[in-house]
Amino acid sequence: VRTIEAPYIHYKMNDNLATTTVIDSAGTNPGVASANTSVLTSAGKINQGFHFDGCSQRLDVSNLIDDFKNDATGTMSFWFKTDEIRNGSLFEFTSTQNVSGFDLMLRTSGEISLYTGDGTVGHFYIWTNSMFAVNQWYHVTVTQNGSGVKFYVNGAEISTRNLYADNTAWFTHSNSTTWNVSRIGNYYRTDTGENFFFKGTIDDFRYYKRGLTVDEVKAIYNNGNGTENSEVTYTP
Repeated sequence: VRTIEAPYIHYKMNDNLATTTVIDSAGTNPGVASANTSVLTSAGKINQGFHFDGCSQRLDVSNLIDDFKNDATGTMSFWFKTDEIRNGSLFEFTSTQNVSGFDLMLRTSGEISLYTGDGTVGHFYIWTNSMFAVNQWYHVTVTQNGSGVKFYVNGAEISTRNLYADNTAWFTHSNSTTWNVSRIGNYYRTDTGENFFFKGTIDDFRYYKRGLTVDEVKAIYNNGNGTENSEVTYTP
């Protein structure tokens, strides 16, 4: 029996209170919702989640920038269910000077793309070959262990196509010293303002400062049931 350590951040999204504060169950990095969490609260994959209206609602996590900007490895893991197939940012770091970016986005094609660039060079731009449908829950995990990015959907690694060659890139490759905005649920640009609002529900958002293994990804997926335990025990 093995145990996955608690993630660096863990937004269970069960808050449902008359406040904009989003609790970090694993650490000390609360998020700030654009509306009271009681407004965003909806049925989640596990207990409750946050439903974003696709117009103005999102979660600001800019307080994570100093903690993430030097990371060369890491893992993002979350559940999502989209109401529409359209461009919608699931998670992003950027700067108001538009000179760098890291963005995980649902696309109008039904795929998910992951981009990082420093404002001059795109270091990687990866698209899933899998299509995502409306009104279905998916567990998405993106890992970087220092040798390459891997996408997992519902506990299984999926194929991707790489538009840029540097598959070893992560936050450190995106001119992260200029970052000052980070969001879950939309993308911000200083020239065009708020963009690419995600319309749908997100639940159980985690970030680890290392690349999880396939067995660890499967353990968090938990045979399609998910888990809200910060520490996850499993048998390889």
